[in-house]
Amino acid sequence: RAFGGLAEHTDWANVHAVREQVWNRVFPAMVRNRRGVLEDSFWYIARHTHLHPGQLIWLCNRIAQVARDEGTFPPEISPRAIVKGVRSLESEIAHSIMAPYAAIYPKINEVMVAAFRQAPARMRVADALKLYRKAAQVWPREYFPLDDWTLVTMAAEVGVIGKVVRHTAQYHIAQFRYHMDSELTFEKEEMCAVHPAFYRLFETPSDAADLRTVCPVVIAEEDDD
Repeated sequence: RAFGGLAEHTDWANVHAVREQVWNRVFPAMVRNRRGVLEDSFWYIARHTHLHPGQLIWLCNRIAQVARDEGTFPPEISPRAIVKGVRSLESEIAHSIMAPYAAIYPKINEVMVAAFRQAPARMRVADALKLYRKAAQVWPREYFPLDDWTLVTMAAEVGVIGKVVRHTAQYHIAQFRYHMDSELTFEKEEMCAVHPAFYRLFETPSDAADLRTVCPVVIAEEDDD
């Protein structure tokens, strides 16, 4: 509704269609993220989701509401409105990503928050394996064992963590399970990454020495096609 009927005619699963039919019409080309780094506005919004159509529409409508409250939309959405809108929904998006897994992994929200709270955005898998101890008090042992690989396996399946596969000047590109046809496997010495959608919920700290952030590989690959 916020985009005058565009949502009804857009293939939200097609990155290029979304860019052409929505972003290029109403969004600024660039946005300065909360760390002060300029990045493509589409990448900024998309990396805070699992590219589920509902998540994208939810964010679009919230951003439009912020822009309306600022008195700029229609016709324009400011970079500030994008950051503010995304920020206001970050934790809700994260909870919505985990919610469908609650029937399989009871207390999944509590376990993930306890384990990954204030964990680095990127870390060695060997370090991620140690995080299960932080969740011991909320871990439902009657449903699954309290151990290192159980946590990492769950986190990968839900899309909380992925595998870092390459780097660019601006991003650490990571592969996440929601864009794969097979399981995501890890070796202890590999680097894994927390999905940006969870940064606010997990209170993920910023690395003062590295202004790059994590970007899912599906966004990078689609944008390069």
